[in-house]
Amino acid sequence: RQPQARSTKAQYRIDAFHDIEEKVSGKKDTSAVTLNVKMTRQGSKILEMNHLKKSFDGKLMVDNFSYVFKRGDRIGIIGKNGVGKSTFLNLLTQVLQPDSGTIERGETTTFGYYTQNDFEFNEDQRVIDIITEIAEVVTVGTGETISASLFLTHFKFEPKVQYNLVSKLSGGEKRRLQLMRVLIKNPNFLILDEPTNDLDIQTLNILEDFLMEFGGCLLLVSHDRYFMDRLVENLFVFEGDGKIRNFPGNYTDYREALANKEFDAKPEVIKPLKVEVKVTDASTKRKLSYKEHQEYDVLSKEIEKIESEKKSITAKLNSGETDFEVLTSLAKEMEKLNQLQDEKELRWLELSELI
Repeated sequence: RQPQARSTKAQYRIDAFHDIEEKVSGKKDTSAVTLNVKMTRQGSKILEMNHLKKSFDGKLMVDNFSYVFKRGDRIGIIGKNGVGKSTFLNLLTQVLQPDSGTIERGETTTFGYYTQNDFEFNEDQRVIDIITEIAEVVTVGTGETISASLFLTHFKFEPKVQYNLVSKLSGGEKRRLQLMRVLIKNPNFLILDEPTNDLDIQTLNILEDFLMEFGGCLLLVSHDRYFMDRLVENLFVFEGDGKIRNFPGNYTDYREALANKEFDAKPEVIKPLKVEVKVTDASTKRKLSYKEHQEYDVLSKEIEKIESEKKSITAKLNSGETDFEVLTSLAKEMEKLNQLQDEKELRWLELSELI
């Protein structure tokens, strides 16, 4: 049996050990650190590229390329530097115009473009202002809305950091903020140019989980083989001289095909198969009636009105109101609006398929 004082010291050392062990092992509660951003609804027509051609200073970057993007396309872009990948992305987003050919973009297609270019924001701004100038509230995948401040917190910007100037952020934090600016706009067509550069491991894991569940079109440029293999199902292989191979499979599949010599190192460009749908029965495909056209237009306005009402309720919820009954009533009203919006958006998509 030992003196009481010595026993207390021993317990203190045990508690201190467990505290240090937890810090060293890096165990943190990351359950709240998730990317769950609502995707803008997407119509049947997304993006069509027809016989595109583009040259710079006599160098052919894209030569007679055609592709019709479909819902759920997950495409990786690979190729050496200088073979036209950036030019292709700028054509796709219509930053550049082709020398010949056409690009037709669907009315509901909303791009989210994360690039490796210089940051678009003013470094004299506060971190939170970068987000609130786009949206005061953010709609997440469940239909719920959260404040810009909470969205920043979920993205590992603690409240005390949110009021710092952007100039005080590290390079990785600036990249994370830039990624937030892309996602807060609720895109349904995501283009990520080397997202694995400068982002920390935890952010990359969160981003990967988000992309695995993302229901829109994904176009990914990356030298990270593992990241590419996990996320894409098809490749655009840039082989130089404007040739772009459309390869069905991920990066590992492509390397294995090369090793097995299943195709020549520099073949002729493979043109994507163009499917023509022939309507043989009037019931197979029909056009919208006049009444349905009216319903389609009304639905768009009603959905916008619901969004406005939800923003108003969110502002009231964030106003500091402490009355329990008022907060409960607002929460129930928000739940009804979310359900109503889901129903109307589903009907809107049904009608958009027929347009």
